[in-house]
Amino acid sequence: MIIPRFKLIFLALLLTAFAGSAFGQNPASILIPAQSSGGDEWFAEDKLYHFTASAALSFGSFYVYRDALHNHRQGSYYFSGGFSISIGALKEYYDSKHPQSHHASWKDFGADIAGAGAGLILAYLIIN
Repeated sequence: MIIPRFKLIFLALLLTAFAGSAFGQNPASILIPAQSSGGDEWFAEDKLYHFTASAALSFGSFYVYRDALHNHRQGSYYFSGGFSISIGALKEYYDSKHPQSHHASWKDFGADIAGAGAGLILAYLIIN
């Protein structure tokens, strides 16, 4: 059945995201070292956040659009991929309009696109 698997995967993602907080450490810093003070690195901690958020958005929106709203599989891929990438683009647009407190980055947007693709692959493998 689809719903218990979805809940299990969602729970696993939540546990992974908050695992380091019990030890007073950022969970992403376990996998990827913090960004150097020199610039926007491809393997910086914030890229993991962008990737994970986009993967969760595309996977979750695929599930909702296809199963909860009863749409076709092919259209669900288009919708959820577009939805996730659009959210990433809007985030970078927001960052570009608030340079005093945010930093817009093409590398962040690249991580958003990669995460959206990973979420769609995960949806393909899990949700039949």
